[in-house]
Amino acid sequence: VDALFGEITKALSRKEEVKIARFGSWMVKRLNARKGINPKTKESITIAARNKAAFRAGKDLKEAVGREA
Repeated sequence: VDALFGEITKALSRKEEVKIARFGSWMVKRLNARKGINPKTKESITIAARNKAAFRAGKDLKEAVGREA
């Protein structure tokens, strides 16, 4: 399991998509810079752009989780 997650992490750091058939896929999504508000001070701030890891469940995983017991 550690080796699998290690390889997924390496691929995502290279901005590659990782797919496991019928289970799902991991990808890197780019979040653009945006304006926000500091909740303590109510001051307007700029939130920097960044990359985000995302997971999209495959058909078989969605069906398995969605079944009633």
